[in-house]
Amino acid sequence: MWFVLDSCNDIELYDSEEKAKAAAEAAIDFERDNAIDTGWSEDVTNIMWGKVIGRCELKFERPRTDEDAMVTSQCDTVCDYHLVKVE
Repeated sequence: MWFVLDSCNDIELYDSEEKAKAAAEAAIDFERDNAIDTGWSEDVTNIMWGKVIGRCELKFERPRTDEDAMVTSQCDTVCDYHLVKVE
């Protein structure tokens, strides 16, 4: 799994290095096209692409009970997350 981060979008995920790199190049092209009118944006240096080595996943989820006194009654479930490696 690969990612691209640019100033116009959230992080986007890709299934190959080639697709991620192409998306990052497209983000630079967008900044280049806009630089003609307004100059280069400082955001251009925030464009990043790379390999995802881990991510956050749901560890467990269960219905909230009255015994969950520390959990607000506005929550219907109790859950937790953890980090996992991405192969």
